[in-house]
Amino acid sequence: MKLLRLVWGDLSKEELKKFGLLSLALMLTLGPYWMLRGIREALFIDLVGVHWQPWGKIASLVVIVPLILLYSKLLDFVKREKLFYVIYPIYIFFFLFLNLFIFFFGNLLEKGSFHPN
Repeated sequence: MKLLRLVWGDLSKEELKKFGLLSLALMLTLGPYWMLRGIREALFIDLVGVHWQPWGKIASLVVIVPLILLYSKLLDFVKREKLFYVIYPIYIFFFLFLNLFIFFFGNLLEKGSFHPN
């Protein structure tokens, strides 16, 4: 308890619970991202080839722009403090679905299976 007070200062029990849960969620979000960030490009090149890399970057931009627009529209309906609790379950379910898809259909992702040749 003294360590928590040293890190976060003098907080009430409710604030301590809130900051603890948000810190855990942030750790569970950013930790895997930083671990996978280094292998992202290598994995993409291994799966589809280096000649598809420019198209992958364009597709990333095409996906990100609507997501940013959706996020800004969501800000109009949900208070900024509550927005995290709306987005985080969507994030969890999307990557859970992606994980299950890869688990059950992983044989489709064999090395070189997406190459056009």
